[in-house]
Amino acid sequence: MQSARPPALPLFLLFLTSAGLAQAPASSPPAGPTFDVVSIERNTDQPRVSGVTDRPDGGIRATNVRAGQLIARAYPPAIPADIAGLPDWATTERYDVIATSTLTRATPEDRAAMMRAMLAERFNLIAHVEHPELPVYDLVLARSDGKLGRGLTPTEVDCEAQLAAERVVDDLMEGDTTLANLAGALRTYTGRSVVDKTGLTGFYRVKMTVDLMASRRPEAAALRPDAPSVFTAVQDDLGLKLQSSRATGLRLVVDRIERPTPN
Repeated sequence: MQSARPPALPLFLLFLTSAGLAQAPASSPPAGPTFDVVSIERNTDQPRVSGVTDRPDGGIRATNVRAGQLIARAYPPAIPADIAGLPDWATTERYDVIATSTLTRATPEDRAAMMRAMLAERFNLIAHVEHPELPVYDLVLARSDGKLGRGLTPTEVDCEAQLAAERVVDDLMEGDTTLANLAGALRTYTGRSVVDKTGLTGFYRVKMTVDLMASRRPEAAALRPDAPSVFTAVQDDLGLKLQSSRATGLRLVVDRIERPTPN
């Protein structure tokens, strides 16, 4: 009998990048697209399912999410671990959010701008960005001869046209991407920023077996001691290595946030 696993996370969500932070200060939403209609409801049922579904037009359906998750989506490449100054309720209370859009097709920048506008209007969010020196991981070649693992092969596929095919299923992370985007995806599971220093350009097919949930939740690792960690999988499957280093990082500081206004 197969054991129950947490719901898989679409890898394409992790690979989305944006210049949102460089385009506007975090203290106020920039001029740009906004959601058409927004519904925010407190979720007190505490269901096991939690996540965000993105529509091509930029609309979203978020189920059982914390405020920090929404803020991170508004200021990519931030993740919840980058956010400081959140009150207790913003890290514990959960919400269901449905937001519609009138755009035909939203870019990553559009999505971030709409989320920033919603947070400013409904959560009264004010924040600013800091860039302290932080511990990071450098993504480097593991072998001196430059040989790659069997899970990392060059491909002619344009990853931007194949994002929907990238996926995380059970313990398999697979998809076509660049090494820079792979570094961004790994960041979610290492707890630190990952800097691509492989020197590899172009698109690659990535395939590695890894216990992704244990990487993010140490208590899960105790339940599956034989499952490979992200660090092991990166080296064994990809022929790369995550090496400790320091670099200028990102910290999003929340100056003010309030519980969302009623619908």
